[in-house]
Amino acid sequence: MAWFEGYVPRVMRWHARLAPAHCDVRPFLLENKIPTFSCAMARTGLLRRISLQTPVPRWLDWWVWAQLAALAPFAFVPEKLTRWRLHPKSWHHKVEIFSYLKEFRRMGRGFRRLFASDLTRRGQWGALAFLLLPATIRLAARLALTAREDGLVRALRRISGRLDVSRSIRKL
Repeated sequence: MAWFEGYVPRVMRWHARLAPAHCDVRPFLLENKIPTFSCAMARTGLLRRISLQTPVPRWLDWWVWAQLAALAPFAFVPEKLTRWRLHPKSWHHKVEIFSYLKEFRRMGRGFRRLFASDLTRRGQWGALAFLLLPATIRLAARLALTAREDGLVRALRRISGRLDVSRSIRKL
C-alpha cells in the first residue's frame, strides 16, 4: 500500500530526530505520529488520565497519542518489534474523500475542545490558531509536510492511492 510505505518511514524519521521527546502535543495536531497501537507502551496511570471518547472511532489511536504527548515525554525505539497487517477490510485501506474531510474536521474540533485551554495557558498561540483553521487548510498543511519529505508528485500519488475516488464521484 503506497500510503503506508510513505507514511510510516516519514513518521519514523521524525521520531528518530527526537531523543526523548518532551511533552508536546503540537506535532500531533497535524497528523498521527504513531502508526498503530501495537508499537507503543504507556503507563496505566497515564491512560487513566485521558479521554477515550474520540470524535472519530477509527482514529482512536491518534486521539490517545495526542493526549499522551501532552502529558508525558516519550522515547522512540528504532527496532521493528511488531508487524502491521493491512487487508482490504482495514479501516486504513480506502477512504472516501468527503467522509475523510468530515472526520478530519471532527477530529480538529475534538482536539480544540481537549487542548485549547492548555495551549492558551502555555502561550502556544500558533498551535491554537492552527486548530481554529478550516479542515481544508489544515489538510493542505499536512500535504505540504508530506510533500516536503517525499516530493509533491510522490505525495499526491500516495494520497490518491488511499482515496476511494469512485465513491466520492458517485456522491456528487
